Amino acid sequence: MSFALRAICLLILLCGLLPAALAQSPPEAVLVPVADESESVRDRALGRAMDDMLVRLTGDPAVTGTDLAERLRASAGRYLAGFSYRTADEETGMRLAVRFDQTLLRRALGEAAVAIWPAPPPTVVVWLAVERADERFLVDGEQGVALRDRLRATAASSGLSLLFPLMDLRDRRDLGYADVAGGFADPIRAASARYAGEAVLAGRLQVADDGMVAARWLLLPGDGEPVERWQAEADAMDAALASAVGVLAGRLRPVYAYVPDPDAGRRVTLTVDGIDSLADHGRLEDYLEGLAGVERVLTTAVSGGQVRMQLAVSVDEARVREALARDERLGEADGGYRWR
Repeated sequence: MSFALRAICLLILLCGLLPAALAQSPPEAVLVPVADESESVRDRALGRAMDDMLVRLTGDPAVTGTDLAERLRASAGRYLAGFSYRTADEETGMRLAVRFDQTLLRRALGEAAVAIWPAPPPTVVVWLAVERADERFLVDGEQGVALRDRLRATAASSGLSLLFPLMDLRDRRDLGYADVAGGFADPIRAASARYAGEAVLAGRLQVADDGMVAARWLLLPGDGEPVERWQAEADAMDAALASAVGVLAGRLRPVYAYVPDPDAGRRVTLTVDGIDSLADHGRLEDYLEGLAGVERVLTTAVSGGQVRMQLAVSVDEARVREALARDERLGEADGGYRWR
């Protein structure tokens, strides 16, 4: 099938599937420990789940102490999209998996002038250098997997999305343990360019025999913004990771969090060349949908190897353009972009 014919089929599908394309994906469940399945226990658990969801949406733990949070906890059932019970093992026990209607919650937060993360939230590229006992290593798919998963889960509780490098031959050629452990900003920034995150976090974790953790962190917030560094100590790894995520969310909130305006309706139009197949189109669409603040992606025109797309965004257009400029897969060309 020629690309032109495929493009026609694509437009037909877009017309027929537009309502589904505009629908939000199901919100991630909040897991809360419960003793049993009684209604009284469930009602209390819904309040705790509401607190967890508010922190995810705002990145601000202090939100749970506000009058708004108290009202939302009291009316948690109104925002409930569904729940179920899960029993993983004897150690974790029974948990209540709660799904909230994020559209309603975002509207409630906007009406109260509370800033929230864009959807999707900013993605942070993370490089970790670990030193413990007699070993030193960069966290990859083989070493430090449990640590990586713990940091990712901790960040998710504050609404942040972490992206760990592939640590393939290219990454290992461009960046070594000494670069990350020493906090050398230039090579870290250069090696991170292929991942196109909104920010880059690099950390050195020195773990003592008694479990104490000495951490040094480097944050590259974005193009033209100053490098930030800090150090911290903790008596356990979980505390060290929680502290780092707290600082990270606090530094990113002023840049990316916004007060929802239901009447704003921001739009960004892109023209992209080099789309020679439906597979290319799918990869481009997936990439755009993953950018922080891009809520929806709609293809409005297809001509040869060129597509025109309209993005519904919840952040300033400049932020979207900056993210596009950082990605190696897109290059500026003739007033638009070219997919590589």
